[in-house]
Amino acid sequence: PLPRPKAEPLPWATSLEREVVRCPKCDRRMEVATHGPVKCPICEIKFTVEAGRQANERVRRASESGEEEEPAPRPKSRRPPPRPKRRAAAETAPLGCFGTLLSLIGAMFTATLWVFVVLVGIVAVAVFVFAVLNK
Repeated sequence: PLPRPKAEPLPWATSLEREVVRCPKCDRRMEVATHGPVKCPICEIKFTVEAGRQANERVRRASESGEEEEPAPRPKSRRPPPRPKRRAAAETAPLGCFGTLLSLIGAMFTATLWVFVVLVGIVAVAVFVFAVLNK
């Protein structure tokens, strides 16, 4: 067997250093790796770790001076609204049967109505033709 070549470690896998930074837009605190871009899970902007450190400093200075900095409004979530829960089959079965029954009755009524309309039309045409021919 040939010796295996050594796999070079990936740059993001070698460093386990993490630090707490804030999002520059919404001030959310998050623990991130000390290198590479960061994506805020709330406002979804991408920023560098350095920008997060600067946001930390800005918040720290504001708290030391006693000034309450107004937090940025939280953006609306981009997640779709939750789907309504499905009913169990036992809950929908009686309603489903009732709805099917009503649909069948409605279909029969509609069919009967159309048959009646067609028959009345045929009778009207027959009376007209009979009246024209007997003049």
